[in-house]
Amino acid sequence: MLAFEEQVVADLVEDPNGGLVVLSSGLPLASLAATLLLYLHQTPGDAAGGGCLLVLSAPDPLKARIRRRLQEKLQVHDVPPDLPAQQRASLYASGAALFLSPRALAADLLTSRLLPSRVRALLLLSAHRSTDTSSDAFIARLLRQRNLLPVYAFS
Repeated sequence: MLAFEEQVVADLVEDPNGGLVVLSSGLPLASLAATLLLYLHQTPGDAAGGGCLLVLSAPDPLKARIRRRLQEKLQVHDVPPDLPAQQRASLYASGAALFLSPRALAADLLTSRLLPSRVRALLLLSAHRSTDTSSDAFIARLLRQRNLLPVYAFS
């Protein structure tokens, strides 16, 4: 990892609220996201046991690059919107890192299938596409209303 990548991740985790990283095209978003996920996974959680790491709005090519960077260090599960609710609940309870669609996550938060207290952090990988009325913003508000957790946004 390059020195500037280490500095970006260090700056992000220093703030308990999270942060926003704006990258130019061609800079290593996958590397930064993978490093941040690994750091959050390896850092001890709170007394409640930490919780799951949620990654929203990652396009498939970016998911593949993140997985390649993590290789054997951390498995990130893909949670498709058509996965049965009971299986999604099991993944949430496992404390895993998860790639999710906003629609399924919003439904699970609103029905309390996923409690905000069981979420360790939220990563938004396409923050430049989010608006005040987007699903990503709605989910971030739902999570932060009930549990002050870090939101890491990349654009």
